[in-house]
Amino acid sequence: MRALRSISILAPLLLAGAPDVASAAWSLTTFDPTVNAGWGTSVCIGAVPGTVDDMVGVGHVSYWTPGQGFRYFDSITSTSTEPAAPAVPDETQLLQTGVTALALDGAGEPWVAQAILDQNNFSQGELSVHHRAGGVWTSELICTVDGTPSLEMDPRAQVLHLFCSTPTGPIYAWRDGAGWHLTAFDSVTAYGVMRLDRSRRPCLAYFMFPSGKLYFARRSGGVWQSQLVDGVNSTTACDLAFNGVGQPRIAYELPSGEVRYAEENLGAWPSSTILPAGSTAGQFALAIGGGDHPYLAFHDFALDQLWVTIRTAGVWTAGIVDPQVGAGQDVSMRFDGAWEPVIAYTAAYATGARIAVGSPIVGVGDAPLMSGLALRGPWPNPARTGNPLAFVLTSPSSDVVRLEAFDVAGRTIAPPQAFHVRPGPNRLTWSGRPRAGLVFVRVANSRGQSATTRVVVLD
Repeated sequence: MRALRSISILAPLLLAGAPDVASAAWSLTTFDPTVNAGWGTSVCIGAVPGTVDDMVGVGHVSYWTPGQGFRYFDSITSTSTEPAAPAVPDETQLLQTGVTALALDGAGEPWVAQAILDQNNFSQGELSVHHRAGGVWTSELICTVDGTPSLEMDPRAQVLHLFCSTPTGPIYAWRDGAGWHLTAFDSVTAYGVMRLDRSRRPCLAYFMFPSGKLYFARRSGGVWQSQLVDGVNSTTACDLAFNGVGQPRIAYELPSGEVRYAEENLGAWPSSTILPAGSTAGQFALAIGGGDHPYLAFHDFALDQLWVTIRTAGVWTAGIVDPQVGAGQDVSMRFDGAWEPVIAYTAAYATGARIAVGSPIVGVGDAPLMSGLALRGPWPNPARTGNPLAFVLTSPSSDVVRLEAFDVAGRTIAPPQAFHVRPGPNRLTWSGRPRAGLVFVRVANSRGQSATTRVVVLD
């Protein structure tokens, strides 16, 4: 870790008329008040695929707490007041620190990878995977190494992908109906993170040690194919995300403190500066929001606070999410189905582990996210008669929209319903409770723009 600097250069980023990206309210919830709770935090958003919970800020968090071990907490919303997490398998009786990674399967059940090591002997460690089904946790020992895991689930194929950076070289494993398959990714030391692309293929952003060269790799047909992202600068940390059309994006840090953003385009990797050299960003997490706006959540270790910076109209603008001293360590971030950013982190010195839920943000002078309306959903689909339906409507501006529903003959089947919407994604819950059959739902705004979707309603 770099030596702490006495000042932060992030504050000037909010000057000169730049919009404060944190001006929109962030809802902060302490889900475990234990001091030092939350080391090795990972966040996964969603519940059972195809349900309304996919759309809202429901947080599922795995983390590690000294003296208590691995823990898991779910069903955190922006208004949750749950005080603490239930205990689950603890493998830290002899080992002193741990890191976790979290994924959800097609039934909404958690899978948690946990790497634990003895701080007095870094050559010893264990990499395990825990799974909850029917309220019961089971554990599997994958190998006896320590490292930093990434875990991703393909819910359709029911294949679990695991990547772990270790001092003796990274490993890749996957679990299908036949069990675990363990392979060495490379024989040299490399550190990185794994995500699945839109085709559910495992992809890596990683840097080599000691050269610091940064690479991107994708596994297809059982073979890893790598691309050099930055062979000039030395990388010390990185994170990976994908934009709306499936192009990979990498945030990475240099020894100077500069954080850069690389964007793949036809095999090339042009990069730009997110935070300049001399910045005091510590751990960070990258995610791509609505309108392909990249978000970087990070711990400013000089101010010792949680910050986020967002690129709008080509400009990165930073703001404070949580001013609590110590907030932002072990940070991770995802977007929910309504494109709301959800950040899990620890404010270890005082308030334990927290989750922050924000709103989609369009900066001053930013180009519109879209020129018309976009309607996603409904959830669930197919639906049952008598139940309300939920949608996500993306709007180019603040407006009052009108939702109408029709049968296959074009007849109105329920009274129209009006909603006030803001720019960006909005959740709409329609209480029409249609009868069985094929139903068409149309939403129109005051500009004459409309969007239509359909739902199958079953008895």
